[in-house]
Amino acid sequence: MNVLLVRNPSEDTPDRYHQRLQSIGLRPYSVPVLETVHTNLGDLHDIVKGKSSGYGGVIMTSSRSAECWDLIREELSSTLQGSSGV
Repeated sequence: MNVLLVRNPSEDTPDRYHQRLQSIGLRPYSVPVLETVHTNLGDLHDIVKGKSSGYGGVIMTSSRSAECWDLIREELSSTLQGSSGV
């Protein structure tokens, strides 16, 4: 029997929902219905670069927030490498 999962399947590891459903003889199909759009990257960029003070730490509450953090970190790293002639 086919089973429709309305969600994004895991990309990094074997999908636990797919594995479990397959283990009991079902055929899972995932259909992503949401698209993640990053917002406020400029604000985050300013905070990470140190233009906004008063932050003593960072708490990531989702993988999407960590993805945004990595985008900014990579951008800043590239900017620093470019300015040093590397």
